[in-house]
Parts: sequence; structure tokens; C-alpha cells
Amino acid sequence: MPTTVPAHIYVIEFSDLTVKVGYTQNADARLATHANEARQRGVCIVRQWISDPHTNATENEARLITFCLEQGGEPSGASREYFPGLDYQSVQQYAQSLPTEKHDGHPVASLLQARQNYFEIVEAAETKGRTTILSRNGRRVAAIVPIDLAPQETAMSINITDLANETGATFEDVLALADQLTTLDGSEAVVTPGAGNYITLTAEAAQTIREQLGKVTTYTRTREDDTDGWGDDVITITERGNQVSETFHVEGVDGAYTSGFSSEDEAAEHIRARGINLEADGYTRV
Repeated sequence: MPTTVPAHIYVIEFSDLTVKVGYTQNADARLATHANEARQRGVCIVRQWISDPHTNATENEARLITFCLEQGGEPSGASREYFPGLDYQSVQQYAQSLPTEKHDGHPVASLLQARQNYFEIVEAAETKGRTTILSRNGRRVAAIVPIDLAPQETAMSINITDLANETGATFEDVLALADQLTTLDGSEAVVTPGAGNYITLTAEAAQTIREQLGKVTTYTRTREDDTDGWGDDVITITERGNQVSETFHVEGVDGAYTSGFSSEDEAAEHIRARGINLEADGYTRV
């Protein structure tokens, strides 16, 4: 049965290659005692691992001793918890894989155990509302929680006109896509612009609009002597994910082309470098 008071299990390796396993409610005091006793024997502690406090530590200590015996360990000492010549790494990894129950009701899993039981832990969070604490070397480092307990993304005000100008889309197209995204998120089914054409969206939804409608950057260059009547040179660059399209009207010639990149970061770097070159050639970003 789980212990009423939370306690630790631990694994210690001494310099004479003896492995000690055990149970304690006060880890600091117990380790200090073992260090003092080791000095009296002319050895020292080389490595140690301590679990988080948990309510089934007694059960886990018994499992740990059984594992050591199964690995061929020959116990010595009055407590029968010292195992000369046993592989410390194997014992530690087994100890970390043992299931632990927190006194607050949350189960604790080592990172090794979480990797082995990832889908079961996620399913328990989704279907049972269970929070599982993850630990590394006995220290709590993260948690897998039900989505309702996860931090919610903060919404922000977005100006539809600004977003339309940025993407090159119409006001109506931006509004329709915003309405679709909030409906999928289970938010308000209809997005109604407020004063100044502002709507409330999460940063993720705004980014999705930019990706689906495209992010547009325009450069222009005015010709001092336009005797041919070509007008201003205009180059428009549109980014959609890892695709970059460019349409141009340069020296009276119109054209367009699209380039694909291995990642969105690579596409963004291309646009940045392209902008630097255009500005060096006398273009101005609109």
C-alpha cells in the first residue's frame, strides 16, 4: 500500500563500487549519514540519485531491492541493501522508471517512463483530466496537463485594414477568414469589427491569416527621366509559408515568378536579402 507520509527512494554508488538502495523521509539527513559512514569505511560517495517524494515509496523500495537481487546482486550489511559490484547505471535507470504517486494526488513519471508510456499519459490527460508530473533525476521539471489547465493564449486587437494591406487581400477576405478561424476554435461564430475596424484574435490566428492570404511587401522606384512612359518600377513580394512569389513592372516589362524554399525561415531570409538588394538599387519599401 502507498505510504501515508511522502518519502524518497534513492540509489548511491560508493568508491568501492558498492551500490546502496533505500527509502527515507528525510533525504538530506540520510545522505549525510551515509557519507559519514562511508568515510569511516575509507570510501566515499561517487554518484547518487534521489526520487521526488511520493506516497508509494515503500512499494518502490521493495521493487528496487528485488531488481538488484535479480541482477545478481549479493546483498551485504545488516540492512541487506548494499550490493557490491552491481551496475549503478542500471539500478538508477530502473529506479527512475518506477511509477510514483504524489501526495497531492498527481502521479509522477520520470522522463524515461514518460517516453515509454507517452500515449497512455496523454490519453489520461485528455479523457480523465489527469495531470502527470515529469521528473529528471528526482527533480520535478514539467507536467502533462489537461488542455483546460494549460495557459490560454492571450487575445489581442488586430486592425483588419492593416492586415489586408499587409497580406494584399481584400477587407472582406480577411474578415471571412478571421470568422472561419474563430468558429473552428469554438469562439464567437461571427467576427464583428469594432471601432476603427479592430477585431480580437489570438496571435496564432493572426499568423494563420498571414500564411493563408500571404504576406505582401512592395517596393517602388521612381524614374527621374521617364521619356519612354514606363512609369514607376514596382516589385511586389508575397510570402506564403515557404513559397515566395514576386510580381514586377520594371522598365516597362511585366512578369511574375514563384520560388520554393526548404523552410519558412529560409524563405524569410530570402525576402530580407532581396529587400536589402532592392533598396541598394534605389527602391523604396512602401
